[in-house]
Amino acid sequence: MASLWKKKQSGLWCITYRENGKQRVRSLRTKNKREALKLKREIETILEDEGELVLNVSDKPKSEHKNPRIDEFWIQFKDWASQNRSRSAAEEYRNWFKQLTEFTEAEHMGDITPAKIEEFKTARAIQGKNTRKGVGLKKQSINDGLKTLNSIWNHAIKLGLYTGENPVANIERYKLPIISDKDYLESEQIDELLRTALEYRDVKFVRETEARNVYLATALMALAGLRKGEACFAKWEWIDWKKKVLTVSNDSDFTTKNGRPRIISMNAHLIEILRSYCEIEGFILKSTRCGDNRSRYRADFKKAFAQICKIAGISATPHSLRHSFASRHAVAGTSLHVIAGWLGHSTTWITQRYAHFQKTYNEAAENI
Repeated sequence: MASLWKKKQSGLWCITYRENGKQRVRSLRTKNKREALKLKREIETILEDEGELVLNVSDKPKSEHKNPRIDEFWIQFKDWASQNRSRSAAEEYRNWFKQLTEFTEAEHMGDITPAKIEEFKTARAIQGKNTRKGVGLKKQSINDGLKTLNSIWNHAIKLGLYTGENPVANIERYKLPIISDKDYLESEQIDELLRTALEYRDVKFVRETEARNVYLATALMALAGLRKGEACFAKWEWIDWKKKVLTVSNDSDFTTKNGRPRIISMNAHLIEILRSYCEIEGFILKSTRCGDNRSRYRADFKKAFAQICKIAGISATPHSLRHSFASRHAVAGTSLHVIAGWLGHSTTWITQRYAHFQKTYNEAAENI
């Protein structure tokens, strides 16, 4: 059997094996462990069949080294991101990559080193982009930015656009305090907020469209877990009344955060609310923007939502309704896998934050 080992200085993988009773050592001329293991298996097979090594690993051509100019790389990466990632994710890539390259003044991808990433990280903590003088970014924002930059380099290497090392991979993130249990809205509070939203149409000087939008948006966020942007672009075509499901879908007007559609089961309360406003097709919320592009929310209900919260005496944000949707399901014993699917989370570890709300007896304990 051959043995695999790595040179400390060069990082290249080598193989030690016996051929005709003699010990041989060869360099596999690769830093990729997966490729090295593949070559090791090939060598072992040849030795077993032939008794000697016919494959001349040392003559294996080296892969082409790629260290593109920043502008050339970005053209290619931007095309890939626009086709394979949501618009919001692609914009996040653009924002952080632009900040980094402007800060480092790098000409080529390989010019950006871990040391420069550390400098960038420290600088953003002191002075943030688009913040007033002397105000740095929050640690969570910097961690999110490092995560985005790390993703850019990982994809660049995977796509073969760049063959160097990822300078972001080993950068230490800021340690953040563990946030204690968050308050969430109970079912009674959600009912009160929906009742207030329904009666908002009777408030003096409130337009009918404004009242209708905030009522339906509150229902979609609190009872289906939709994000604010998803509620704004939700369509009647997303709803299957017979199957009682709502499918958050991608189209020319809207793309989900992770670029993938998801199916949400609708409860009786949500179905009752939506049916009273049901239309054959089109957006569920009426547009309030007259076709301009000043906001990514085509039907902004921010002020109306703040008003109904004030009237109801409830402290909430649109996103806290989504949070409450997941938390109340966790308390009710709904599987985290199911909740993750409804929320559009790629893995359940993101949804784990809601598991701590389950503090009472759950009938699911009798399932085994």
